[in-house]
Amino acid sequence: GQTATTEALSQTIEKGQAYEEAVVERLQAWSTVNGFEVHHVGVDNKPGDVLVRVTDKSLTGVNLNIVVETRDRQAAAGRKMVNDFMERSMSERSADYGVYLSKDTSGLAKEIGDWAEGESALGPWIATTDEHLMNSIRFLILSHRILALKSEKPEVDVQSLEPQLERIRTSLKRITNINKKATAIRQGADYITQESENLRDEVRGALILMEDGHAIMRLKAGPEHLRPGGVSL
Repeated sequence: GQTATTEALSQTIEKGQAYEEAVVERLQAWSTVNGFEVHHVGVDNKPGDVLVRVTDKSLTGVNLNIVVETRDRQAAAGRKMVNDFMERSMSERSADYGVYLSKDTSGLAKEIGDWAEGESALGPWIATTDEHLMNSIRFLILSHRILALKSEKPEVDVQSLEPQLERIRTSLKRITNINKKATAIRQGADYITQESENLRDEVRGALILMEDGHAIMRLKAGPEHLRPGGVSL
């Protein structure tokens, strides 16, 4: 039992490290174009795997740090767990924002789905899946820029930008609902397929039993039921 547990844990760690490195590579390739810095900080085994540094010298013109916590696990994390993870990661990496990134939806609870926003004691966070990695970073940067404009340049009209953020949120919620329904359809199809296979197995089993029973009955009936040459009818 201890051996099995150790092997399972090592496989989980290896999966997590491989996914973490893949996320770093994608972010580095994307950040080069935008002038961001991406640091793989998770090698020290402390909270927070990837740190994205955005400076006013980049295309965004703002300063902020975003920490990304990567997960390639089947255990579904809910809001409380995500919030706790983000608080530790943001504190450890001195980040303004956080992203809890699950490789797929199996690592996130139903209350989160594909995308959820929250705010810890240290700042806002987003919990999402791999496909929304870049969207989550861009969304947080845009949100920060709007807040900066409001405080630094109150004369600037940012009201026209906020509806776009709400539009993004609405679209992401719709994506989550669609994915939930698609998952339900797939599960239903899998159930139907499995039931069909079970019924085929039952039919085959019944036929075999009937054939075996018929053969035994013929043998018990005696040689008069045999064809000339001793071949069974």
